[in-house]
Amino acid sequence: VLAVGSAVAVKIGQMTGIKPAAQKSGQIGERVPADRERTDLDQHRIDGGKGQGKDRHGGSGSPADRREKWERFWERRNPLPQTPVNEYRDQFFQRVRYATEAFREAGGRAGWATDRGEVYIVLGPPDHAVERFIGRQDISGQPNAVEWLYTAVPGGRMNLLFYDRTGFGRFELVPSSASAFRTVAERMKPRLRD
Repeated sequence: VLAVGSAVAVKIGQMTGIKPAAQKSGQIGERVPADRERTDLDQHRIDGGKGQGKDRHGGSGSPADRREKWERFWERRNPLPQTPVNEYRDQFFQRVRYATEAFREAGGRAGWATDRGEVYIVLGPPDHAVERFIGRQDISGQPNAVEWLYTAVPGGRMNLLFYDRTGFGRFELVPSSASAFRTVAERMKPRLRD
């Protein structure tokens, strides 16, 4: 289970000097060169898309202090601490990398910073996805809505509707879906080991 709290900010590399184990891109099994991986990870900042505040785990102190805070952050979330790999961290970065590429928006907005990217990072891939035309007579061209169905989230099933109000490919959660997602994301926050 992977969860990202809205106040959690991740900016590995520049801030912490931590270089995660080899990450995979969106393609299963595809390796990313180490130099590209470092550059990609330096760009990732997850804080609910608001860009507010400093990082809870790396915003102050010496580089060694920040590195230690980040190591504790990831270790507390490690589902199998007896193994050399932190599966939680690896899964997180795989999802961030996939979301960055798959949900990139026109105008250069990184995919991880979009509503679809945030949902993907927190919940993983949907069990079913359907493109829809909502409120349009003309169904030629690109759909203006995407619906994701998750069949096994805390509380049961969940449908999320992403709607492109502008016509420029910026899919945002409709308010009822945003509320449902926030509720599930809160329930998924890891119970941390001390």
